Parts: sequence; structure tokens; C-alpha cells
Amino acid sequence: MCVIVPIIETLLFQLAPISLLELVTKNKYVQVSVSSVLFGASHGFNVVYVIATLMIGAILAIGFIIVKNNKSRNFAFWPIVLSHSISNLIALFTLYPIL
Repeated sequence: MCVIVPIIETLLFQLAPISLLELVTKNKYVQVSVSSVLFGASHGFNVVYVIATLMIGAILAIGFIIVKNNKSRNFAFWPIVLSHSISNLIALFTLYPIL
């Protein structure tokens, strides 16, 4: 789950919206904002969690754009999936520590 969900979410909340928005606008702030709002809204458990995931979504979107601009769209996908997976693992072990 810590790997499969990040693959799907990276596809839905970074790759797809940023790629589609590039067709409409080159404004990176718009691309990051839309991507992070979609990411945060999809984690709508409560207001604090939405705000936290919105910020994580912004970090992932910025990372996606930076890597994509330096390499390629296909190359950018996997580092973001890895980052997202690590973030999920940290959250999992923080919420449910192993004794």
C-alpha cells in the first residue's frame, strides 16, 4: 500500500494535472497550486490533515516540475513516487510505532 497508492496518486495528482495544465498555461505557480489542492482535497479526513497534505502535495508537485524540466516527464514520475512512498512510510511509523 505504501508503494501502490503513491503510484496512483502521482499519476492523478502530479503527472496528469501538471501535464494538462502545461497545455493551457506555462505558469508553474498555477500548476503547483492546482496539483497540491487536488492532492490535499483527496485526503479530506479533517481540516488539519487536508492542510498538511496540501503542503506535501505542493512539495511533490514542485519536485515533479524540477525533475521534469531537468530530465523528462517519464523520468520525473519515479522519483516522486519514491518520495511519496517514503513520506507514507514515515507517516505510518509515526502513527503506528513498532515497539
